[in-house]
Amino acid sequence: LEELNRIVPEAFLPFFIKTVGHFSKHVVRNGPDAAAHFNKRNFCKAVQSKSTRHFVKNFVQTQMFDLFIQEVEQRPASQKGYFEQKIAEYQRKLQEKAKKH
Repeated sequence: LEELNRIVPEAFLPFFIKTVGHFSKHVVRNGPDAAAHFNKRNFCKAVQSKSTRHFVKNFVQTQMFDLFIQEVEQRPASQKGYFEQKIAEYQRKLQEKAKKH
C-alpha cells in the first residue's frame, strides 16, 4: 500500500504539470509577501488544446484545485510548494533535452 501511495501520484504528476502547470503565471500579487489572487479565466484561456481546455475548465471547479490555489494565494511568493518544485524540475529537464538536440 505504501508503494502504491507513492506510485499513483508520480503517475499523475506529468499529466498535471502539462495541463495546469502554468498556473503560477496567473497568480497576481501586489508584493512579494502580499496575498495573491488567481485569475481563473485567463488561466483557462491560456490552454491551447480545446479538449484540454474543457478538462481544465471543469478541473478548476473542483475542491481539490480550489484548495490548492487557496494555499498558493496565502503563502509568500518566495515559498514554493511540492507541485511548483516538480514543475521547475520538469522545465529544467525540457531545457536540458532541448540543448542536446
